[in-house]
Amino acid sequence: MLHSNLISLNVDGNEITPKGFQKDGALFKVLSKNISTLKSLHISGNTIGSKGVAIIAEISSSLEELSLAGNGICSNGALQLLKLSGLNRLDLNDNYLSGECVQQLQEIFGERLMELDLNEEEPDTDIDDDFEDEGKPFLVSFIYVSYK
Repeated sequence: MLHSNLISLNVDGNEITPKGFQKDGALFKVLSKNISTLKSLHISGNTIGSKGVAIIAEISSSLEELSLAGNGICSNGALQLLKLSGLNRLDLNDNYLSGECVQQLQEIFGERLMELDLNEEEPDTDIDDDFEDEGKPFLVSFIYVSYK
């Protein structure tokens, strides 16, 4: 059963891939059902890539806190987060962001956010921005869940 009053969800380190964000994926269902109440999403240490970030940016308009560290996100995916006008905390550490992307995110989000964590390293040019899952099952264990 999916609750519609979810305000915080932590799925760090659950091997979540872009497949979890397809319309029939479990995480997509949770996010879309809680679009107006979800304030905090921690999804660090997975492999959602830029495709997963684009979907988060489209369906999670109420987010105030977003942790996406270590997800194989490239610059074009990170820039999708500019659509989330309500964010006040963002963690994109340990992803593949170009120096130009980091600078743009700092300029736009810098004054608006209470906390912005970006890595300053140059991206690995061997990383494919269209990373696809290689058949791993979609695993979820809800470590921390809060309801209104």
